[in-house]
Amino acid sequence: MSFPKKGRSLPIAGGASGGERPPSAVASEICEALRRELGTTPAAAKIAMGWTGASERTVKNWFAGRYGPNEEHLVSLAAKSDAVLVAFLTLAGRTELAATASIVDIRNSVRQMLGILDEMLESSARSIPDI
Repeated sequence: MSFPKKGRSLPIAGGASGGERPPSAVASEICEALRRELGTTPAAAKIAMGWTGASERTVKNWFAGRYGPNEEHLVSLAAKSDAVLVAFLTLAGRTELAATASIVDIRNSVRQMLGILDEMLESSARSIPDI
C-alpha cells in the first residue's frame, strides 16, 4: 500500500466506506468446501492448520468465508481435500474435471465399502460351524 502525497487521511483497506470487504466467490466456495469435508468443529480448523501450516486465525477466516487461502495454502488444501479440489476446478470453469474428480472419489469409496463387505462375509463364513 502506498501512502498519499496529499490529504489528511490514510487510505482505508477494503474501500472508502471503511467496512469489511464482502467475501469473494473464491472465499465463499472454499469456505463451503471445507465445511462440507471437515465440518465446523474446532477439530476441523486444526486439521486444516495441519494440512497447510497456516495460523489458527487464518484458518478460522477461511471457515467463516471472510478470506480465501493464498496460492500456497490453496494448493495444500486441494492436495488433501477432494471438496476443495472440486471447488477449485469448478471456479476455474473446469467442470468436466470436477465431475471426474468426484467420480473417482465415489469409485474409491465403493471399493473401500466392498472390501469391508468382503471381510464381513469371510468372517461370518468362518464362524458358521461345519455340519
